[in-house]
Amino acid sequence: MRVCILEEFTRLGGGQVYAMQMAEALTELGHSVEFVVVGNVKVKPKYPMRRINVGFKASYDPHSLLTNYINHVRLRKSIGKYVEDCDLIINNHPNYIPYNKGPVIMHGLSFIDFIIDEHGNVKNQTLFWVLSRLYRMYDGSFMVYNSRYTMNLARKLLPKMGITPKTEHILSPHYTTQ
Repeated sequence: MRVCILEEFTRLGGGQVYAMQMAEALTELGHSVEFVVVGNVKVKPKYPMRRINVGFKASYDPHSLLTNYINHVRLRKSIGKYVEDCDLIINNHPNYIPYNKGPVIMHGLSFIDFIIDEHGNVKNQTLFWVLSRLYRMYDGSFMVYNSRYTMNLARKLLPKMGITPKTEHILSPHYTTQ
């Protein structure tokens, strides 16, 4: 099976490590894996990569949020042509990559992490409302959480965003020292 993992490699963080671990596990199972990457690549995985030139920034300042919103809308209209030949599309960064026709991986609540505290209390209701409208496209999606903490946070806040997952699973990759 040909698997495409949607990712942004603008930095190397937990989500990117998780994506590379998924790619390794899928390859070991005999699948062909390719990354469909959004943004300016700063970390290159050891897998084939298709790059979508979109000006996302890994930042949450107001200017970046506006730029990301505009690029999010553009990308949502065009992403299908980059993944049309994939049998399975895994969206590892749904906050940057608007695609819901496959598993959506949640590392915390990346949609709104910057406006909630560790208990899921919303610090900016206006921005929460705006983001809820933008990410409502994930209503009815197949959600995969990287931890029980993320699942519990999602179960508290996603309904307030108008998002009800179709299916939910926890998949914590095995971390090694390599």
